[in-house]
Amino acid sequence: MSARLILSGGALFLLACDANTFPPASLVDSLRVLAVQADKPFAEPGETVHLEALIADPLGEGRAISVGWGTCVNSGSSELPACASAVSSFQTSGSSFDVTVPSTALDGAPADAPIGSVGVVFAACAGTLTPTPHALAPATCVDASGRTNDRATFVWGEKRITVLRGLRNANPVIARLRVDGLIWPETEERTLKACDVKSVSGCAVEGQHGLQLDVTKESVETYFGQTEDVVVFFFTSQGELRDEFARPDADGATLTVVALDKPDRARSELLWFVVRDDRGGVSFTSRRARIE
Repeated sequence: MSARLILSGGALFLLACDANTFPPASLVDSLRVLAVQADKPFAEPGETVHLEALIADPLGEGRAISVGWGTCVNSGSSELPACASAVSSFQTSGSSFDVTVPSTALDGAPADAPIGSVGVVFAACAGTLTPTPHALAPATCVDASGRTNDRATFVWGEKRITVLRGLRNANPVIARLRVDGLIWPETEERTLKACDVKSVSGCAVEGQHGLQLDVTKESVETYFGQTEDVVVFFFTSQGELRDEFARPDADGATLTVVALDKPDRARSELLWFVVRDDRGGVSFTSRRARIE
């Protein structure tokens, strides 16, 4: 039995699993919210923070996704249900959301540690999303077949915004992405050679595709003598990645290899890249590939 760590929009979930039973976290085979970016990971009372969610639904064939948002302030616990049960209102606004930090967010904070937090609970639903205030989950989702809160159609989590005065944290900046050594623009679909198997180690060389994501050197910030831990997470809609995550080298580069077997029917496959620092900073991008 091994442990599997999943990060979703700032919330952490640790699942005990058998590596032979569960797919890797990097394989996106159902509706997922892979990340939520706040334009101000550290915010001051009274400021408005803009949030953007990276929603992946590779097998949904373009179905509509409803996204709901709600907030809690200084819930007193880092546990997700504590914030969800404190949400007083839950509204649908698509994949982006603006939240204003209350002017009272630091009231009652210790003088020697004036830090607060705003928790932003989100839910994505391929169906009808109904708020459930003060419940452990912020909403229920009923899909077209009548199933409720099914894994394939419903996901929820939380993004935390740190509240304090006089200190900022910038989101990491993605400089460029390369596939097989060539720059891969975000708007361009690439054609990649397929593998006969879903394994990088078992794939012929021409079917192993190198992915290099570079972040700017400024993305790794130093604060109070400490250096941020910046990690890039890789995700794919099918096939296998050699590495699920990597830390940038001295030049800001991270590298992995992907093997993509040919799908049963014609469709574009997706790759997602999420960059996180250990202070709530997030950036992301995605690419679309045709397999032949």
